Amino acid sequence: SKDLVKKGLQPSRLTVEEDGKVSEAVIFPWAVISYEEQEANVPLLVNALAPSQEQQLQNSIENLEYEFANALHKICEEKTKTIAILKGNGQPEDIYLYSFLKGLSEYYKLAEFTLDSVTDNPTKTLEDLSNYDLSIIAKPTMAFDEKEKFVLDQYIMQGGKTLWLLDNVHAEMDSLMQTGKALAFNRELNLTDMLFSYGLRINYNITKDLYSGSIRLAAGNTGNQVQYKNFRWHHFPMIYADNTHSITKNIDPVVLKFPSSLDTLKNQIKKTILLQSSPLAKIIGTPVNISLDEVATETDKNTFTDVNTNFGVLLEGSFTSAYANRIMPFDINNYQSSGKANKMIVISDGDIGVNEVFRGEPLPLDKDKWTNQTYGNIDFLVNSVH
Repeated sequence: SKDLVKKGLQPSRLTVEEDGKVSEAVIFPWAVISYEEQEANVPLLVNALAPSQEQQLQNSIENLEYEFANALHKICEEKTKTIAILKGNGQPEDIYLYSFLKGLSEYYKLAEFTLDSVTDNPTKTLEDLSNYDLSIIAKPTMAFDEKEKFVLDQYIMQGGKTLWLLDNVHAEMDSLMQTGKALAFNRELNLTDMLFSYGLRINYNITKDLYSGSIRLAAGNTGNQVQYKNFRWHHFPMIYADNTHSITKNIDPVVLKFPSSLDTLKNQIKKTILLQSSPLAKIIGTPVNISLDEVATETDKNTFTDVNTNFGVLLEGSFTSAYANRIMPFDINNYQSSGKANKMIVISDGDIGVNEVFRGEPLPLDKDKWTNQTYGNIDFLVNSVH
């Protein structure tokens, strides 16, 4: 069994009832596929929360085809699709995206792509970006200028796919942990008009949810040792995603950090909501002060009335250029005012793909180091890219 665990095959406990006696059996619900010199582990039992063991088994049976197809894709398919990881607008250092990018690198060729060169040679920047099948814009913190936006806009018009992970509000746990208080304030990314033309708006607010993750705080001393405790933290909504869509089916809950609400707008684009809050959410306008004292304050559930607030959306269709009726930031020969059939996904939380770093090492994005709670963030993001 130690050899199996080393290979990444984690055991599960199965409750068995026979002749009125209940016992627990340790099982390894995995298959291993080998092809040439490569191996892939196939989970036979899904971990996503289910109301009963029987329902978990049923979900697992429904998921078998996907899991085997996914493993075969991983070890048999050549990496033909390419992904640009956009840099140059204050995105996190690679170590904070390590878990997410490692999950993607099993399927796709990844490369950093900086938009800085747009200042000197915007046309060449657009040509170079157009060589990539998908661009990921992961938690930028600095505003995009008009030339950068125009490059991205025309990339989309030419059929380039995009995954946007955006924080409209600056709210970070680091500063909260240092002083116990922090101001959550609006972050100007200069993307509002662009996203509006595609059919959505990310609002300037943060959302709390009664269904939420936790944070670890000092809770007194025993002798000379500081004792730590996990506290429910409503600023980290735990999203139990729609179990019918191929992106979100049978995944563990996705944890978000200080997400903003997202509105879809009426246009010709098809919109599918992928992530939304529970029925017990609370939208808070920004700027606003946040305090760690909230963990000790009794929650007034009657104020959590913002039902099913949107945090993630898939958009499909022919997008209209954000520059259709405007002066273009630079001249190009083949400007397109409307695009080919395309898809994009926008998430109103940059932290969905950002892992923590502990003692210089990146922590996995799909598991809480302190509580062992498993999350579906990587599965959600990888499925989104697929």
